[in-house]
Amino acid sequence: MTSDESLNSEHILVFESINEFFGSMAEVFGRAKQLRSRLRDEIIELVTIGKYREPSNSTKLVAIDTAFPIHPLEFVGLVVSVIGYAGILVDNDVVVEKYTGYKIVAGFGKLDQEIVATYAREIERHIAKKVISSGFSGIIVFDGEVVPIACRRSQIAETWANVCKLTKQLLFNKNIFVGIVKRSFSFTLSKKLGLRMPDKAIMSLVLRRGEYAIVEEFASSRCYVVYYKPLRGLQQAVKVEICGDVDLNRISEIIGLLASSAAHTGLPWYIDFVDGLAKRETQLLDLISSRLLKTAIVAETEQLVEPTNPQKRSPASVSLL
Repeated sequence: MTSDESLNSEHILVFESINEFFGSMAEVFGRAKQLRSRLRDEIIELVTIGKYREPSNSTKLVAIDTAFPIHPLEFVGLVVSVIGYAGILVDNDVVVEKYTGYKIVAGFGKLDQEIVATYAREIERHIAKKVISSGFSGIIVFDGEVVPIACRRSQIAETWANVCKLTKQLLFNKNIFVGIVKRSFSFTLSKKLGLRMPDKAIMSLVLRRGEYAIVEEFASSRCYVVYYKPLRGLQQAVKVEICGDVDLNRISEIIGLLASSAAHTGLPWYIDFVDGLAKRETQLLDLISSRLLKTAIVAETEQLVEPTNPQKRSPASVSLL
């Protein structure tokens, strides 16, 4: 395949050699550099780019996250996964309270990762409701979307119904909800500009450190999609959802709060912290594997807990979501 595909190509590229691949990427990056100034002018016509400001006073916030292995334990007669969850209360940039735990999800057949993901999102929203019922008033930050994409469709899948119901209840609460969206492949701006580049890539090129841009509103204007570029850390733009009763000044303050908390990743440090706590809980999967084998040996049915794919000697995966 030739390597002269344009930036707005809708094709998936397949290269015959590593030299062809790197030659093509050099051209793409060069065109992106040339596009940067023009893109900024076009973006300014579509959205307002502002400078975020530091919050006027310290703000209490709660950060919530879940994690689960990319691949569950797949045995001949059973499939098992673990969802780790964590919540932290941050006051004046200090963790004052931690809450962690896990849920074991098992099936006697294929365990769809989409099902595990819905359980994880449901757990996060139950934690948020528990925090609110305890009297907390402030900002609740999710590692991920506040409103899952599945909840924005006209037809909501049955597996997501409860998550969407819980999310809708949260949106009409007095608290403000923020979602740090790390894996983002939306094309809202790209379609308007006629480019086949993810919005995050465009905003990473266009925004300067200390700037933010409100790109989209949804959920009856109770949620905003915002990109910002932190003053330190990686140079990529950070995508966030801000939901609740907020105005433009409040959005600027919230972005300032997130940006001022940036770790070396560019993300707020408490997102990295709570992410680590949730992932640590999933290490239970290794213990489950060994104990299941012992249990099956006693019952003389150890063949049921052999890996369904014999080539995988260790069914547990260390890669986590």
